[in-house]
This record gives sequence, structure tokens and C-alpha cells, in this order.
Amino acid sequence: MAQKYEVFYGDKSFIVAGTSPHPYQDHIVFPIDAIDYDGIDPYLELLSRHPDKQGVVFMSSKPGEMFHRFCTSFAEVKAAGGLVVDPSGRVLLIHRNGMWDLPKGKVDAGEFLRQAAMREVREECGVQELRIVSTIKPTFHIYDLKGQRVLKTTFWYLMDCADPERAQPQIEEGITETRWVKQADLEPYIEGSYSNIKLLLALFIGNKKEYGGPDQ
Repeated sequence: MAQKYEVFYGDKSFIVAGTSPHPYQDHIVFPIDAIDYDGIDPYLELLSRHPDKQGVVFMSSKPGEMFHRFCTSFAEVKAAGGLVVDPSGRVLLIHRNGMWDLPKGKVDAGEFLRQAAMREVREECGVQELRIVSTIKPTFHIYDLKGQRVLKTTFWYLMDCADPERAQPQIEEGITETRWVKQADLEPYIEGSYSNIKLLLALFIGNKKEYGGPDQ
């Protein structure tokens, strides 16, 4: 399987990939090596001139090196969260800032990623009886913070929840609702979510091609 990394910035994405049969018709493609990458600004400017494009693809012979170069050009924030499932298979969603989301938050200094993920789910959703089932691939997104672009890496874990009836929103964190949603009913919620959450939920329900880009 070819290496591929996707970083979201608003409704755009930056993809670092090896050679691929997929033409990436909706993106601007640049063959590039890590040594030649000198920051994101020229590519953002290019996207502003081509609003019809969904993002930029950095096509590299060594995508791992290129992705490392891309990431180290930003200040980094680490977060952790959970894709939480109850005994009937429903997924726990939160509603915050007008968007459907998954519970997550920043990792405290010295805190293990798994501990941070469990803590954030408990704090934001009120549920307590959690068990980590497996590790999910991390998601990446860039945002502006006090005039600086920051790259947030969110480490995700699939969790079982044995006390779904206890779910309640952490109002002081801007969460207005928690909701358990059947997997068959997730698609409307995916549409009303952030790009990285769309990708995560789409992978979960097995619809990667439609929501998360081309199959690898």
C-alpha cells in the first residue's frame, strides 16, 4: 500500500503521497522532494487563485521524509480522543460550535496518549465505563492561533462504552449536546462535521472513497 498522509486546513487539504494511479483531478499536484519544500505560504497563495481546487498534492519519492519536513514547519499541538461505541453499536457524537464532532482534547504535559483520550471522553461526555479496543490512525489539521499556523495531530482510539445512559454534554466546554447515533444513520452527521472527522467516520463505516479521498 502506497504511503499517503492528509492534512486538513479548513475545507482544503494537503496530501503527501508516493506515486499513485489516481490523477487527483481536484487537487494541484507538485512533484517534490523534502529538501525542496520551504513552507506552505506559496501553496496557500496558489489555492487562493484556484478556489475550485480542493487542495495540494505533494508527490514525493520518499513521502515519509516529505511529510516530516511538512510537519516540522509548524508549531505542533497534540490531542487525543475517542470514537466511542455503545453495546448496540451506536457512535457517540458531540455538538460544538455548530458542528458535529467526536470527543477529544489537548494532551497534558507528561500524560500518556491513551490516558488523555479516556480523560477527554469522560470529561466532555460524562460516560465513565470505557475500554480502549484499538488504535485508529491519527488525523492532522492546520489552524491559525494568535497569528501563527499550528499543526494539530489528534491520536484516536476506538472505545467501548458500557454506561451510555450517562452521556451528557460538558456545557462549560461549549458542547451543547451528546448523541448516540446508529452507524446506518451517520451520513447526515458526517456532512455536518469537520473534514478530519468526516474522514474518520467514513473510514469507520467503510465509505472511504466518498468521504476520505481515493482508495490506496
